[in-house]
Parts: sequence; structure tokens; C-alpha cells
Amino acid sequence: MTGGYSRLMARFDAKFSIDGEQEEGTFVLRGDPPAGQAIIETDRSQEYAVLKSVAPYLNTPPARFLDAEGIHIGTPALIIEFTEAESTLPWIEKNGIANLPIKLAELAGAMHTIPVDQLPSSLARPASGDPLTDQIQMWKKTAIEHVEHLPIFRYVAAWLDKNRPPPVPVSL
Repeated sequence: MTGGYSRLMARFDAKFSIDGEQEEGTFVLRGDPPAGQAIIETDRSQEYAVLKSVAPYLNTPPARFLDAEGIHIGTPALIIEFTEAESTLPWIEKNGIANLPIKLAELAGAMHTIPVDQLPSSLARPASGDPLTDQIQMWKKTAIEHVEHLPIFRYVAAWLDKNRPPPVPVSL
């Protein structure tokens, strides 16, 4: 299976029974690589929880199983349903990029409909309760802590503070 360079990935077919219900299908296993071989450290439990949380709002393959401790699979892993899809680059080569901005805007809009309280508690929330206030504080802190004196950091913080949009509910 191509992609998934930072995780072990495998596509497989399975037949099984859950609570007396027979199921079969094609699935994808995403597992942690051996210790010290990951390009980036991520958490299968958090990934599984996020997939479950966003499923009502986004078109994502259903997350089916989690082996958080690696007891059954030998490494922390999750299993999602396989979804037939075309990779991004071949799609762009065939269709061009004209529709990508619209697709990206639609995806961003869909993501921002997800209420924060529907997301796993393991995901960071705005410390102030307002993401813009947190960003302004980040720019101010960067201005103080940066090795060079760069007025642009203070300018950005002041501009953001002066040009705040109307408040909206916090979302993903």
C-alpha cells in the first residue's frame, strides 16, 4: 500500500463476528513502526478518537478497531475500513488544479463545523477560550523571546488585536 510513510500500513480482507453479527470487508491497518524508526511520533489512540469524533462531519473511512497497547497486533495500531480513492497527485495530473481551491474551502468549512466539545479531550484547546487571543499572545511572546529584535511580531499582534472579526464558536 502506498502512502503512510510514517506508519506501518497494510490493506487486508477479513471475515469476523462481533456480538454475533457476521461482517466482512476490506480494511487498512495503521500501526506504529519499531521503536526509534518513526519519522514523527503520533498516537494511535488519539488518531482513533479523532477519526471517531469527526466522522459525523467529514467524509472519512470509519475507524473500526483500536489496539492501543499492541496486545493483539504486536504494536499500537488501529484499523479503518478501506475506501477506494485516487491519490491526490494523479488526480491533479488528470484534472488540473482549477477546482482544488473550492475543494479545499469546502473541506475547511466542513472542518470548522465540528464543535470543540465533540473532539477528544487529548486535543489542545485554546488556553483563553478564544483562538485569536491565543494567536495574538503567541506573536507577543515570540517578539519578546526571539533572538533578533523584529518589530514585525509586535506589528502582527497589534494588527490582529485591532482588526478582530466578530466572535464565533470555537471549532476544529
